Amino acid sequence: MTIAALCETWHDRAENQTIRSCAVVITEPNAFVAEVHDRMPVVLEPHQFDQWMNGTPDKAAELMKPAAEDVLRSGRCPSGSTARGRRRTIRR
Repeated sequence: MTIAALCETWHDRAENQTIRSCAVVITEPNAFVAEVHDRMPVVLEPHQFDQWMNGTPDKAAELMKPAAEDVLRSGRCPSGSTARGRRRTIRR
């Protein structure tokens, strides 16, 4: 699963160091995610990568919407995981 993010490298003059930062882009949830949360990351499909990475800001903004309802599903975490028995959301 690929989620949209904004990444930047910049120079902090006060500390005289290069900073690499990244922020996940979020949007309102689709109906599936809304059952458990009030927002979700922007999920990108492979055919959208070029539009996100190389498109204009307006073209990238067109992708900032909830994922289709069939992109995620819920399931049990596998035994032996730290979240054993809890529900999790996984990509279909």
